[in-house]
Amino acid sequence: MALYTLLVKVEEDERSVRYRFGPAEDRMGLVELDKVGGLVRELESVPGVNTQTDLSNARKQLFRLLAKGNGFPDVTAYEA
Repeated sequence: MALYTLLVKVEEDERSVRYRFGPAEDRMGLVELDKVGGLVRELESVPGVNTQTDLSNARKQLFRLLAKGNGFPDVTAYEA
C-alpha cells in the first residue's frame, strides 16, 4: 500500500510556515512548523479515519524541507 499526503502552503513568515495537509484536496487539516525550534503543531485535524498517518507524513515532509534548507514550496507531498 502506497502512502501519500498532499501539503499545500497557506501562510509563511520568518518564524513559521503553515500547510493544509491530507490525502486529497477535499479532506485536509492544517499544520504549522516553527522554523526556529522545529516544532510541528496540528492546528486542525484531517476529517475522516486514521488521520494520524497523514499528520505523521506531513511532519516527515516538513522536517525534510527544513533540513534541506532550500525553502518551503507552495505545494509538496510525502510519498512512500
